Amino acid sequence: INTHEVNRSKVVGRGKSEIVLFVVDPRHQGVGSGKRLLSEFTSECKDSGVKSIIVETNKLGASSFYEGVGFKHIGDFDSPLHEYATKGGQACMYEYLC
Repeated sequence: INTHEVNRSKVVGRGKSEIVLFVVDPRHQGVGSGKRLLSEFTSECKDSGVKSIIVETNKLGASSFYEGVGFKHIGDFDSPLHEYATKGGQACMYEYLC
């Protein structure tokens, strides 16, 4: 965990608005549920004065989903946690500007 945190902090520090866990049940994937949920969330953030939202994900996982809803890739970092969770996985950070 320490290696993960040290490497992650080189991309973006803590203290920003962040999505920590966003998961859609597989039975509801591919029909727009995640996009609708995230759209409502980002609208609420904008209305509340949030300037940006960050999310950590795995390039082999949800990176294309986040890019598709307007998040921009801001950097990659090495993480033994991501490697453990997804063989060959690359940890990365995305940001959505409100």
